Amino acid sequence: MKKALTALLIVVVLVLVSCATKLLLSTDGQWFQKLPADGSYVVTVSDANLLHSLVSLDSRLVERIDRASVSIGPDGWMGIIEGDIPVSLFKAGMLFSPEFNRKKGEDWYSDPGNTLKFAALQDGLVILTDGDFGAARETASSELNPVYIDDETAQLMASSQIALYSFRPQVLPAIQVLQDDFNPAGIRNLLIWVSGDKLNMIVDFETEQLAQAFSKLLRLSYISRLKRAEQPVVVSELKQQLILEGKQVRASGLYMAEGEVGQIVAAVRF
Repeated sequence: MKKALTALLIVVVLVLVSCATKLLLSTDGQWFQKLPADGSYVVTVSDANLLHSLVSLDSRLVERIDRASVSIGPDGWMGIIEGDIPVSLFKAGMLFSPEFNRKKGEDWYSDPGNTLKFAALQDGLVILTDGDFGAARETASSELNPVYIDDETAQLMASSQIALYSFRPQVLPAIQVLQDDFNPAGIRNLLIWVSGDKLNMIVDFETEQLAQAFSKLLRLSYISRLKRAEQPVVVSELKQQLILEGKQVRASGLYMAEGEVGQIVAAVRF
């Protein structure tokens, strides 16, 4: 979905024109662990080549970014940028960005239409939102989010080129292998990540029956995908790539067409 990609691009671009405050926050894990909400998607990107392919900025500027993460839901989005971005750079950026303003009494900046709000919470950490900035700040600083990505999942996401997570998704991302008759009903957790040029997935369901149905459909869809792409279908490999265990379906090392990695960010539909 274009909105997801646009949100991520805006997050990255505004790293260079944001403000700075003296609020210091700390976390033992990953900042994006705090972003999920029911039905939302969290997308996180750390791969340098992928960031370059997604962002139309001078390479020297993009190289300051270590990670760009965004949570996209039915009611809006929130982004977090991490990197080698000192407070002084934010202040300099604001001096040369008169189109952004800060209201009296507030410590965040916004665009002329007040549709985008952003601030640097400390060196190397920027948050942005199209909604209530106070709520976004609370999300970034809170340790009490009832929908919190566990440490093991976060570590896997952080080590991937790009990862996508959703708790009780309302829609499925429009990636090739999840086309046709797939339905998000009954999915509790959905995790998709890219390692190298391969797609991986973990899907947890509310019941074993739903997991079984999804597993069968995924197998048929993937075989059909391989045939359309004129790729070999090796039964012994499929048994290792597609695994059903109770309420969980796992897929690993799935084939991806050229250019498909970049489509994952744009595939979140709301």
